[in-house]
Amino acid sequence: MKRRVCVVGAGPGGLCVARRLADQFGTQIELTIFEQCDQIGGIWLYTDDDRPDADFPHAQNAEDSFPSSEVIFNYLQRFAKPIRHFVQLEKRISLIEHVKSANSSCWRVEIEDLKKDQKIIVRHFDAIFICSGHHWRGFLPEFVPKLRLKWVHSHCYRRAENYKGMRVAVVGGQLSGAEIALQLVDYAEKVYLCSPNKMAEIENLCPNLEVFGRVIDAEENRLILEDGKVISQIDLVIFCTGYRFSFPFFEKSENFSISWDPFVSPLFGHVVHPEYVNSLFFIGLNNYQLPFYSIEVQTRFSIALLVDKILNVQQIISLEKVKHYEKRRIQ
Repeated sequence: MKRRVCVVGAGPGGLCVARRLADQFGTQIELTIFEQCDQIGGIWLYTDDDRPDADFPHAQNAEDSFPSSEVIFNYLQRFAKPIRHFVQLEKRISLIEHVKSANSSCWRVEIEDLKKDQKIIVRHFDAIFICSGHHWRGFLPEFVPKLRLKWVHSHCYRRAENYKGMRVAVVGGQLSGAEIALQLVDYAEKVYLCSPNKMAEIENLCPNLEVFGRVIDAEENRLILEDGKVISQIDLVIFCTGYRFSFPFFEKSENFSISWDPFVSPLFGHVVHPEYVNSLFFIGLNNYQLPFYSIEVQTRFSIALLVDKILNVQQIISLEKVKHYEKRRIQ
């Protein structure tokens, strides 16, 4: 009997997993990829709707070390060509639960068909790869309800020209905050970049860009900073404050234990659940990494576990060791 494998998400992680599985096992497995959007690409699928691999070469003209989202999206389209027939678009996973019988166990998956009035389909799989990403549920500071002006999360940011002539505060100083601020200066009247990180070096690049420290509170149309300063006369705030993990399809699972605040637990190496070492894998959860290379390594590690290629796995990946690591991490 073929092993049934479910891949949740057709972004970079899901496509990498599917390519590696298809390349290694071909027709020996029954592979299905579920994607809730109407196209593949994940976060690299650009849309005007703002509602809340190592051995595959890039195009010859993609010489820029910092390719645009369009270049990455086209790369993923080409990468996915051999596995497109495994992808089921506009299918949203609503529930994943582990079921056991006297002789076997598997994963029961409920899928909403978004093209057919959200009809529920039930499938059973031997292994699950969670590749749905974590850049879609934005994290917002507690003071946001105090604001009496317009605000958006960076997840909903699309074009800098949409903010022409406005006075914009960008809250958050990681990569997205700095990048958005530098895009806005060509259109906005004034840009305030509020960052806990030192970014004084970019302030001199643009006369209408001013860099401040950490925002700790808000009052109607004002932002209050850690050093006591106040930014007022703002038209809009863009929060570049990161994302929360969220896996709604596990929330109603009664016989399966996992949490995701502030991080996904319990997972060994951010990838595998210690109680399901050959059947449940998470791809692409870790931050501060080279995403595509990290996804590739995690995929190869997961497939090795899937086919029992790692010796003494229960000794290496135990719940006790994972909990010990997580305790040290919190401290």
